[in-house]
Amino acid sequence: MYRIGGGCYREPGRRRNLQDVAQASAEFVEAPVPRPLARIRGTIDELLTDPRLAVHERSWVQATLTDANRPLQAMERLRARFPHTLVLGFQPLGGDRTAVPVARTHGRSDHSISLEFVAELPRTPVGKLSRHELRKQQAAPLQQPNLATGTSS
Repeated sequence: MYRIGGGCYREPGRRRNLQDVAQASAEFVEAPVPRPLARIRGTIDELLTDPRLAVHERSWVQATLTDANRPLQAMERLRARFPHTLVLGFQPLGGDRTAVPVARTHGRSDHSISLEFVAELPRTPVGKLSRHELRKQQAAPLQQPNLATGTSS
C-alpha cells in the first residue's frame, strides 16, 4: 500500500489540483497479509488427497480442476480441505467439455436433438427411462401457467 500526500485513500468529493499532485510524496506502508495465495491445479481427487498440498490448507486458494467432467459439489469438497478457497475454475485435460456442443439440427427430430443434449451432460447416460420421459414431455402440449388463477392451461 502506498500513502500519497496526507492520506492513504482519496477522500470522496475532494478534488486535487495539479499543484497538490506536484507536492505529493509517496512512501511504502507495510500492509499485513493474513494468509498467502496459492494456485493449485489437478483433478478433484488429486487436490483432495495430495499430501504435498497440505502447505496450502491455510492459504487463499485459486483452484483449477482438470477433470474430464465437472465434479459434483466441487467447491464444497475443496473447502473441506482448503476452507479459504476463493476461485474455482475448470480446464479439462483434452479440451473444454463445458463448451456448447455444435450440432446440426436441420432435418432432425426434437427427440433426437434432446437425446444428444442429455448425452452431453456430465454423468448423464441416456437410458430407456430418460428416452421415454423425453418423448412424453415432447408429446405433451405446452402448458402455460395462468397467473390470475394459479392454474395451468
